[in-house]
Amino acid sequence: MKKTIFLVLMALQSSVLLAQTTPYRIRLPDSTYTSILVGVTSDDTVAGAWSTTYKAHEYIVTETDMYKRYDDAAGGTSYSEVTAWGKTTGKLIPGYDIFDFIMNKLSASNTVLSIGLGDTSVAQSALKDSIVSLSKMTSTAIAYIDGGGYLGGFLEGWITHDQGGTDTLSLGTLPANAMVTNVNIWCSEAFNSDGSDEVCVGIVGTAFEEYAVDVSVATTGVKTWTAGTYAKTVDETSRAVNVLYHTSDNTNLSTGECHVLVEYVICTASP
Repeated sequence: MKKTIFLVLMALQSSVLLAQTTPYRIRLPDSTYTSILVGVTSDDTVAGAWSTTYKAHEYIVTETDMYKRYDDAAGGTSYSEVTAWGKTTGKLIPGYDIFDFIMNKLSASNTVLSIGLGDTSVAQSALKDSIVSLSKMTSTAIAYIDGGGYLGGFLEGWITHDQGGTDTLSLGTLPANAMVTNVNIWCSEAFNSDGSDEVCVGIVGTAFEEYAVDVSVATTGVKTWTAGTYAKTVDETSRAVNVLYHTSDNTNLSTGECHVLVEYVICTASP
């Protein structure tokens, strides 16, 4: 028991040092964005600062709390909540007080954490590098971690002008019972064909079943998406998701880069 308690305390102290030295980082659509994190309980406000080293905004969080994120794409102070990031409850972000936070939670629930040295459900390497073997975790648990605390995740990729005048980009496969909740489309370089330059997101089959209908990529910027027929519906099968770029005339197409990210949650199966 003494060895178990010692290991737990060492792990908690390591997390304290990590929280004190590592800023929380988020990759926003552009470096010109301004962004803040606001604590749900503490009401603590943490401003993000662009890091040229990590190509991301950094937040120095001092107080452990559930945080909600607010962005201003114009770089000012007219912030709007990014509900897709923190959902309704916000995200738990550790601060300098993470050790006290955890100990208070343990005291409140009268729970003792322990790691049995003979427990084969944890890889031996976890004692050295704190990584739990994925082979010992269920697919549901892995999806929960990948989804940032909820059952879900995302598919993403870049489509560029040199992929052809009419072409598709495979983003990956949605698991069974997945519901597409959001599609982020950011055009970093405008497509310049002599026709109409558009992308849409969906599944290629007998017809292109759209999650996001045609969006113009003839100009740069973060695009406003319009949900297609199959967005926000539950599908019982796993499905490959593609981005389709198309133009009425691909003559003189020489520029164009667009990043697409599809967010989804895993729902209960249809009764």
